[in-house]
Amino acid sequence: MFYDINKNELVSLEIYYKDVEFSDENGEKHQGVDTYFLDNCDDETLRSLGFARVVEQEAPANDDIYKEPSILKSYDEAKNIYNISYEIADVSLEDAKEIKLDELSSIKATKLLTLNYGGNEYQIDSDSKINISGKVSQILLATSSGQDTGAINWITKDNKVVSFSKEEFMAFGVAVAAHTEMILFKHDQLRTAVNNATSIDEIKGIEWVD
Repeated sequence: MFYDINKNELVSLEIYYKDVEFSDENGEKHQGVDTYFLDNCDDETLRSLGFARVVEQEAPANDDIYKEPSILKSYDEAKNIYNISYEIADVSLEDAKEIKLDELSSIKATKLLTLNYGGNEYQIDSDSKINISGKVSQILLATSSGQDTGAINWITKDNKVVSFSKEEFMAFGVAVAAHTEMILFKHDQLRTAVNNATSIDEIKGIEWVD
């Protein structure tokens, strides 16, 4: 990789052919081509050809999601060197907000999948909520018509069968609804805080705490 001084751009070249004019022993002029292997040329020869050697520093390590490498490029005319270096800088405020909002959305989605109730872990994803709501409706209809639903068996996340009375299952259904409402409300609060933040440090300080 070399820097084309005249075009102000990086080029990928190994061999450069330069058109030249020369005279033979009779004084007649002819057109020819000189061949240059750019990797073997010194810096002054490269300068005469309109190129500069590229020196690129290694990008620094970065494990902070709120920072990103910024590329710095400059041509040192005195040394005929084109420098490429990197510095770690904060992402923009809007990008930082997107990062935090994605994090909060992921936490919300995870918390809406399960509920620990009565010492057991239950699945409460969208399909499970439909099944729970259906069972609650069935209990209410049976109760209104004087029918006895008997024990209600429900499967935990680890495939254990738990037996509920109708009152216990109704309480379980209420707990699922309350848990879902709490998660959605908390996510909305935190999302608003992120959108109203005016600095990256403020955004970093917004955490989901149960």
